[in-house]
Amino acid sequence: MHIRLLGGIEVVSAGGQPLHFATRKTSLLFAALVLAGPKGLRRERVAAMLWAGSGEQQARNSLRQALVDIRRLFPSTGDAAIRVEGNADTIWLAADADEADIWVFDRAWQAEDGTNLAAAADLYRGDLLDGLSFAGEVDEWLAPLRANYTRKALDLAERLSLLPGWDAREEQACEALAERLVALDPCAEQAHRALIRIFHHRGKTNDAFRQFLACREALKRELGVEPEEATRALVERIEAPDKAPKEPVADSGTSEEVKAPRPAVSVPEKPSIAVLPFQNMSGDVEQDYFTDGVVEEITTALSHVSWLFVIARNSAFAYKGRAVDVTRVGRELGVRYVLEGSVRKAGSRLRVAGQLVEAAAGTSLWADRFEGDVSEVFELQDLVASRVIGAISPRLEQAEMARAKRKPTESLDAYDHYLRGMTSLYRWTREGLDEALPQFYKA
Repeated sequence: MHIRLLGGIEVVSAGGQPLHFATRKTSLLFAALVLAGPKGLRRERVAAMLWAGSGEQQARNSLRQALVDIRRLFPSTGDAAIRVEGNADTIWLAADADEADIWVFDRAWQAEDGTNLAAAADLYRGDLLDGLSFAGEVDEWLAPLRANYTRKALDLAERLSLLPGWDAREEQACEALAERLVALDPCAEQAHRALIRIFHHRGKTNDAFRQFLACREALKRELGVEPEEATRALVERIEAPDKAPKEPVADSGTSEEVKAPRPAVSVPEKPSIAVLPFQNMSGDVEQDYFTDGVVEEITTALSHVSWLFVIARNSAFAYKGRAVDVTRVGRELGVRYVLEGSVRKAGSRLRVAGQLVEAAAGTSLWADRFEGDVSEVFELQDLVASRVIGAISPRLEQAEMARAKRKPTESLDAYDHYLRGMTSLYRWTREGLDEALPQFYKA
């Protein structure tokens, strides 16, 4: 049995035969049950939504008949793969976790390896429930769901195109997904950028520039705007790779519009860091308190490190709910490093992922994940904070030493001399000590 909602609605039996619903509203009811998952739908709510023009009793009767039609398609035998179950208040779909494309897509989209991301790309064949449209309350319910999966697909295309050392399978999946997204929306810049990277990776620079021109023309024609800074910077890196800065790390957040950049702030002499609000990837808004709590614990713990300048929580939380570029964050907040992360809930388990990024170059210095039980949320907050501090402190120190070594001698400040001295001292040789002492004297 297979259920497809991405690119339309299609249900195929275990024998490979397509199953057809009696009416459009019956098919939409089934799709709503799939989207609701194990939590199900309230009978009163779904009846009012699908049969809004009917009286309460008539709407309930129509719902009851639609459920009968669905159950006829999926007989409740002992080994039935799909069953519609319910009680007096709620109805839900009981099915294996791999029966519906959106269930598999959501799991694969949350992964970080190329194999799963490519599998997710293959599953996105088009807009959620493409071809189904209803006015009124149904459209109000469906529109944000469609937009959410479109954002996920755009994010997926960019993440795939930024994978280091991708293989042919991942490249093909990324290209096919990006082409579908551009066909659906010629102004989808993330998809255009993915195709530009693919062409550049293949050595087809002219094709990369043509893709950029197509993107720019579509934006000018449809929206009257120029391409985003990230798109222009990508093309500049292709034109002059030795002069342009390294491409930033892919943003794993949502594709919401980012406000105009604020004026740049000077970077403090000692190493500085901003802990951005972690993303709640579980879809459960009740987990926001835990997500914010993790960030507060990490921020507080970092502020106790004497040699580190930490941006205040309120300043960093101004970026909550926004898709941001870490290079822009570094410039606007005046920090060298940015710590970002996410929290995902799966059943009774919580997974917290973190990544330390050097803001100017957009390069990742450290990344890790931590898991724990939902019943131990406060203990997990403390654990994540302590482990993050223990992991990134030496990475920050190493990065600072490397930065000091790269600076011209005439522009060194006291802290840079100290770092150069520590770099020499850590060689633990007589020569290293001889080199370190003059640096310490200058500091």
